[in-house]
Amino acid sequence: MKTKFVSIIFLAVNLISVAQPGKFPYPVIFLHGLVSSDATWNDAVAYFGGEAKYFDVCLNHDGSNTTASLTNDIDLIGWRDGNSNPSPNRLYVINFDNTRFAEAGHSTHNFSNQAAIYKQGIALKSMIQAVLEIEDAEKVVLVGHSMGGLEAREYLQRGFDGTSSGRGTNWVDQTSEDGHKVAKLITLGTPHLGSNHTGGILSAILNGADEKSEACRDLRYPYSTGGPFPVTIPAPFLFGGIESSFQWSSTPYNKDVNCNSSQSDNIIGLNSGTTYNNLMPLPLNILYTWITSNFNNLGQDGLVELSRQYLYSGSSILPATADTLLFTTNHIFEPNNIYAIIRGIDEPPQKDYSYKLIPDTFTAGFITHITNRNENDIDVFNFTPILDGNLALIIVNNNAGIDSFNVFEDENLIYKNEVKNQVDTFYVENILADKKYYVKIFGTATGTSWQNPYSIGYKVVIPNGVRENIYPNGFVLEQNYPNPFNPSTTIKYSVPSSTEYYSVLQNVTLKVYDILGRGVATLVDEYKPAGNYEVKFNGSKLASGVYLYTLKSGIFSETKKMLLMK
Repeated sequence: MKTKFVSIIFLAVNLISVAQPGKFPYPVIFLHGLVSSDATWNDAVAYFGGEAKYFDVCLNHDGSNTTASLTNDIDLIGWRDGNSNPSPNRLYVINFDNTRFAEAGHSTHNFSNQAAIYKQGIALKSMIQAVLEIEDAEKVVLVGHSMGGLEAREYLQRGFDGTSSGRGTNWVDQTSEDGHKVAKLITLGTPHLGSNHTGGILSAILNGADEKSEACRDLRYPYSTGGPFPVTIPAPFLFGGIESSFQWSSTPYNKDVNCNSSQSDNIIGLNSGTTYNNLMPLPLNILYTWITSNFNNLGQDGLVELSRQYLYSGSSILPATADTLLFTTNHIFEPNNIYAIIRGIDEPPQKDYSYKLIPDTFTAGFITHITNRNENDIDVFNFTPILDGNLALIIVNNNAGIDSFNVFEDENLIYKNEVKNQVDTFYVENILADKKYYVKIFGTATGTSWQNPYSIGYKVVIPNGVRENIYPNGFVLEQNYPNPFNPSTTIKYSVPSSTEYYSVLQNVTLKVYDILGRGVATLVDEYKPAGNYEVKFNGSKLASGVYLYTLKSGIFSETKKMLLMK
């Protein structure tokens, strides 16, 4: 196979733009814990660029704590911003705290963020569906703090029998064995095996926690000493059993774990001993990272015992696709541990779990230390071209620590090279449509490499003589369609090619303004190769009237008008 290498030298102003990180490989959904809200993730969202989208769900809609009903309790409020535009940085946060959506008529439903984890799993299904409807993505990454990790496990495990034909009850797609649509689950300080903190310790850490709530009920495990009285029967949610047999003091408001208005059902628990329940296992086509903490050498993070923050059998971490990390962070501050989150999200080294690249889009990656502080990190991505041509692979190293990379067609190595510059473009000829290719990145982690994400993007271009007719010689901003519109419209634009053979990256913004010039929405703000693009704009929360949309790149700027008519 013939190959070519070209190192493109950009002007300094363009280098600054190029160095901006790409998007996460998949949308990231953050899940908060007990008595918490989306505000749990404010620091993380800000670090990763902000502009997250928030999805509100009320889990105590009828206001009653003594009864449980999926029909009466769950109210899907939906996107807080009221539109279906994706997050520019692929950041999404679910929220159960009624104080965050009181304006939707839920001001008295103050146990929504202490509701049964069974209900939380159903709510998560709705959010994953909503995210995939507005994102160009096949899967999501879940990051759960504390009880949020059990929310994710409830979504993944409930009803799944572990077979190739098995499907989880809550999975968004019931037609495939990866119908859960989750690429990875990362948990921080999650009580996988339960938490029994009570009284002053519990309220000091989680202000407002009610020990009789459904969520606290679901977390309890047996003990023989150290409590008000011996408890031999564990909480059915985690360990299985008859709902009415649950023991605890104080008695919970209700014992209806599966929220079907009956309190005598035999519940299949998430766990068996110290690992997941084989009758309802975790899917093995997902990667897991259990982030744990031993605060002040207390054998716990201040709320959850260290030995209960992950799943295991003997000395083996489970499931087989799981990894663990150990920190010394207090439970409350675990969501602010940015390094831990990045280390958890870090791209997989195996091709079977590789993250998918999207053409014409930069994807962010991180070179981090791996198991046992090993500095040799490997990240694997995949892509499947839709046409024959020549591969242009662009890597923005950005002091991230990348050393080299390989390109494989299935198992066959077809190209390899070193990454020597901050911005490199590599070419591989004769790439075939509908073949699956893998890019394997090799890097050396340092103490700061995780702070400098690299970006990788690809494009398959038609060889000289054909390709020059694909894209215009200049930028093009088309009139939106439909126009007038209510509430959504599509805007198409084109980024020009620079030479007959390869496309130079262009820093492109597409923004919407009201008639007074005030910014309404940023639809595009990223570095893009040559290509034809379209983006949807939703004006459901805007008043009727004339709006302006402006495409800018370098010295190019063009503005058009559109009419929202409700």
